[in-house]
Amino acid sequence: MTEMKILPVERAIEWIRAWAELDWPITWETAYATRDKLGRTPAPDVYSGRTSHSPSE
Repeated sequence: MTEMKILPVERAIEWIRAWAELDWPITWETAYATRDKLGRTPAPDVYSGRTSHSPSE
């Protein structure tokens, strides 16, 4: 079973603002840097690599 975690409202607003205030469109590097800045780490059992549908750099 998948465990769900809910962000506190203040943290969710921080995440929303971080993404919304970027100059879009963004690069993959900016996306990854923003993700890392927010402290998000991928689950070790979930594949998050690029697929054939991902834009090339």
